[in-house]
Amino acid sequence: MIQLDYTLLIQMANFLVLLLILNKFLYKPILNLLDERRRRLEDSEKLVSDLKEKTSRQWEQYEAELQRARISALAEREKLKAEGSEAERKLLEEARDQASKLMHEARRRLDEESQKAREVLKAQAQTLGLEMAEKILGRQLK
Repeated sequence: MIQLDYTLLIQMANFLVLLLILNKFLYKPILNLLDERRRRLEDSEKLVSDLKEKTSRQWEQYEAELQRARISALAEREKLKAEGSEAERKLLEEARDQASKLMHEARRRLDEESQKAREVLKAQAQTLGLEMAEKILGRQLK
């Protein structure tokens, strides 16, 4: 049976002293370590979350910049294409104008040469006609 005497008080005092010693040298340091660990984990999680958010923002900026670059490149390509088409049109127009000028010049020279040839032939035709008439008639007609 349990006896309630002064040893119970000593046992209770012994338990309280042991509880205070264990609390000071074991429980509090372990709890402090656990709190420190929890705090570091929370800080690490916050840091990871901040880094993810920062990375996400940078990725979005990169994507937006890449999209702007693509649009700019497409616009530049279209601009160069239009400039090329305009240059081609101008070259063709210049070539047509030059060909037209050459054709007009060739026709003008051809008309001049035809006119000269007609005059020469006309003069030769009169001389030839006179010679033929002289041979046919057998005398000089001048």
